[in-house]
Amino acid sequence: MFLRIFHILATNWQYSKMLMDGIEQMQKLANEINYSETTFIFNSADPESDFEIRIFTIKFELPFAGHPILGTAYSIMNLFDIWPEKKNILKLKTKAVEVSATVDVVYECS
Repeated sequence: MFLRIFHILATNWQYSKMLMDGIEQMQKLANEINYSETTFIFNSADPESDFEIRIFTIKFELPFAGHPILGTAYSIMNLFDIWPEKKNILKLKTKAVEVSATVDVVYECS
């Protein structure tokens, strides 16, 4: 699996909020990154979900896309330190559905 991650840290909270509040800003960033899909991760307002994710192509937002969801789930579970209440199941809410991800077997590639 090829996975490239851009982790943006803003020292100014207002700048961070401005960057991620609007669809236009997310679309612009996805266009600048120029990958087939770009995901944005948010804390979920829904207590049944761990995170909400938004998926964008360079042209528009997608309500659901399998590969970006898998890559985002893997990143949250294994790379990012943003999941404080780690459980056996990670629940991601997309615009279309809620997706549950589990890890049954861990493979290490060299």
